[in-house]
Order: sequence, then C-alpha cells, then structure tokens
Amino acid sequence: MKLTAQHFVEKIEGNTVEVYGIWGDQRRMVTNVDTIVISMMRVPNDALFNEIRNSFEEVHRVGDVVAPRKPVAVIYEGEKLGREI
Repeated sequence: MKLTAQHFVEKIEGNTVEVYGIWGDQRRMVTNVDTIVISMMRVPNDALFNEIRNSFEEVHRVGDVVAPRKPVAVIYEGEKLGREI
C-alpha cells in the first residue's frame, strides 16, 4: 500500500490516475491503482474549543478550529492574535 496525500486527482482512467500535488507539483500519472480515497469536506475541528470555551475567561479560535486552510494563513492568524492579546 502506498499513500499519496495532499494531491488533487485530475483524472481516473481504469487503474491509472493523473494527480498533482497541492503545493505546485507537476502532474504525473500513477499506474496500477486499485483504491482511491478522496477527502473533500473541509470542516473546522472545533470539538476541543467547544468543550473548553466556557471554562476560561478568554479563549480564542485560530487555525483549523476556524477552518482548515494553508499553514501560512494559520501562522499569520496566530501571530496576529498573539500581538493583539
């Protein structure tokens, strides 16, 4: 089994899949593929936030608690919040 994470599936033809990396990788063909699992729903991972938000005077949401996105956006958001508090 080989896992190819963080790739977009461009095309599936039989057991051949055309993919490219989300970080700008070139398109490439992957052959002899027998299973494809596609994860497309990007939802906040806010369970811990919801569990503790009433237990502290001040709790902030950043990162995947708000919405999954690129690391650079999360780093910016964290630094901005850190400067504000």
